Amino acid sequence: MQEAVAGRIVSDPLMDQRGRLSIIFQNWFDCRVKHVFSGRAFVPAANVNVAVIQLIPLKRPLVEVSYDLLDKVTRVAFHTRNKKMETTMAALFQEETRDDDTRELLHRAHLKSDTMCLTLATEEFGQLAQIYGDIISRPRPIHEQLDQKINRNELTFELGETYVRPEKIKTKKKSKKDWDE
Repeated sequence: MQEAVAGRIVSDPLMDQRGRLSIIFQNWFDCRVKHVFSGRAFVPAANVNVAVIQLIPLKRPLVEVSYDLLDKVTRVAFHTRNKKMETTMAALFQEETRDDDTRELLHRAHLKSDTMCLTLATEEFGQLAQIYGDIISRPRPIHEQLDQKINRNELTFELGETYVRPEKIKTKKKSKKDWDE
């Protein structure tokens, strides 16, 4: 693969190349660059250097976490890699609970709000993903349940009220017999 991609996969915290690939690969593999070839070694010559990396599956991942959760947390974290974690991680949560959930996430992970994602180890990202999974999966009090059940023509709110759009109410046409009754 391209040397730059290999560099991203094997990079350590505090390295500029650190990113999602680093975290994802390093959680499940022991990653090592075995050899780098000059692009001129190929016919036709490549414009970039090429690296051979060795990926050895770990018997156990560094952190037991689902790929989807780790992917989501790292995607959000590295989308704005030069911002503070408090700002970045807030994007994981619904607006109504964002501040509280973000503070809880960082507190439980023992991270300061001004921490930058480039400084975190793979294990810390795994821990963030686990805690995030806990936060989003727990039952919420009824006043926090903001998801509305949407039928095509009506909204049913959690408190039981139903709003039906008046223009969508179907009425049965009355026949002459109905009018006479």
